[in-house]
Amino acid sequence: EYAEIDPDAMFKHYSDQTADMYGDLIRKDMDADIMNRMFNGMDNDMQGALINPMFTDMDDEDFAAMAGNVGADGMAFLNHRPEFDMDAKFNAMDQQYMADMMGNMGSDGMEFMGNMDGFDMDATMMGMDDQYMADMMGKFGQDEMAFLGDRPEFDMAGKMNGMDDKYMADT
Repeated sequence: EYAEIDPDAMFKHYSDQTADMYGDLIRKDMDADIMNRMFNGMDNDMQGALINPMFTDMDDEDFAAMAGNVGADGMAFLNHRPEFDMDAKFNAMDQQYMADMMGNMGSDGMEFMGNMDGFDMDATMMGMDDQYMADMMGKFGQDEMAFLGDRPEFDMAGKMNGMDDKYMADT
């Protein structure tokens, strides 16, 4: 004889372990397709119970790697979750990881970040250390360079003209 299983009790009991398991997946292999498949089958309460422990406590390096892979759609999903403050996550992120993330995300992800209400992407990049800015820009293709060049809030010419010569060669 088996006892009847209460799904709510099971979920509450195992939600921390589930968050850890998904956290391992996120740190290694997360992209927009995996994120979509992982969360779309869950109801709103289940999504909320997992998202906060998975993403809020994630260190900058892992979050930057994940956000650089999920693109604008994945970031939009997280940004619209009430239990996760993506503005705060980006505002507190170390410059090194911010540069890694932005260098890997493409112009659609950068456009999403540039349109966030609580995060000033342009000011973040203007204040970025030359070394990290050079690393980020060295990963850019034509679309990303054009995107930045077209942003009136970001003085790309001024930033590049003021860049230390030893880092300028890296771009």
